[in-house]
Amino acid sequence: MLKKVDPIALARDQFAADRAIDRAAKGLFAVKRARMSASAFAFLRGSAAIFYRLLRGSPELARGPAGDAWLTGDLHVQNFGAYRTDDASSGETRVVFGPNDFDEACVGPVRLDVLRLSVSWLLALDERGMLAENRVDSCGALLEGWTLGAFGSRVSMREPEPVRRLVAKVAARTKQSMHRAYTRARGGHRTLQRDDRLWPVSRAVQSQVRAAFERYAAHTCTRHDIATDHMVVLDIARRVAGTGSLGAQRFAVLAAGGVHGEWLFDLKEESASSASGLPAAGLSGAARVVHGIETSAPAPPRMLGTTKMGGLSMLVRRLSPQEDKLDPGEVETSELSGLAHYVGWLAGRMHRRGAVGSLGRGWTDADRRTMRERAITLAGIHESMHLAYVSFSQER
Repeated sequence: MLKKVDPIALARDQFAADRAIDRAAKGLFAVKRARMSASAFAFLRGSAAIFYRLLRGSPELARGPAGDAWLTGDLHVQNFGAYRTDDASSGETRVVFGPNDFDEACVGPVRLDVLRLSVSWLLALDERGMLAENRVDSCGALLEGWTLGAFGSRVSMREPEPVRRLVAKVAARTKQSMHRAYTRARGGHRTLQRDDRLWPVSRAVQSQVRAAFERYAAHTCTRHDIATDHMVVLDIARRVAGTGSLGAQRFAVLAAGGVHGEWLFDLKEESASSASGLPAAGLSGAARVVHGIETSAPAPPRMLGTTKMGGLSMLVRRLSPQEDKLDPGEVETSELSGLAHYVGWLAGRMHRRGAVGSLGRGWTDADRRTMRERAITLAGIHESMHLAYVSFSQER
């Protein structure tokens, strides 16, 4: 029997928590409120802490097969994407597709990641108006794919057509096109644009960010054999990106770069995982996130590192023309099951790489059926929370 769940109270708490993010920068709450109100899927993406609170309050929804691994902690379908990475074997960049957000990384039961991914799949397809039978059937295919990735043959699976299209799109995109989108020429040199993605910051904040970046640069130049003048800071702006991470300190840094032009970096505050109560192998902040990436991701993003800004732990990575998110709502209905199976398989492979001990002997048909039923229950609760959140927004 499911314990009593009050989606209105949970949504009210989420709304109150979101109000508080204006402490980081005035105006962030308005951005997050708009993004969270867009759909139940958007609400899920921006409320990981509420998801885990819901599971703690209704532990019967979180039960299932044993097996621990490094989790992303926020495994939803749009945390899969195509992105560029350094290829350690050749030093050249390549495009990979897979999980690409480990801000909430921790060690825990793999079923929690799988459950959140399954809920996100149901809600993402609902957002695009997919028929219920297609949503449910493809969720089953996702769970079958996960089982194969976690417990089956280690032979690679062929990318489905929607993934190949996404990878080709990212591979064709140039650094110049990204720079045109983020920078402008001013006074004989380039600066960051100021728009809805990049906000101005005070001189005091610029000084803090510059010092933090220089600490990162000193280590990175040695590690990657990079000339120190490549990492000279040209400009700094507050970066407004994501949904759940809005409210965390996040900055874009434009650096001098090499002979081919400037480099863009992302500096992002990393605190505790939303999956509070789950261990992180004694790691915290950005070190926790880096370990999660290096343990479980198909390949790390470019120039991954950490630094400190005041008392904050910051994750640093070089931005590239990359990071196109997977959107299952944009694929043909005939491609859904194959895409779901592949995404599940990738998640299973990730958990296999990051396993802490044994994942067990495999999930049965009954295990997958139960997981799908719980995902359906949680999808309904998130629909209710989303509607309540929107109603609170209208009452302001």
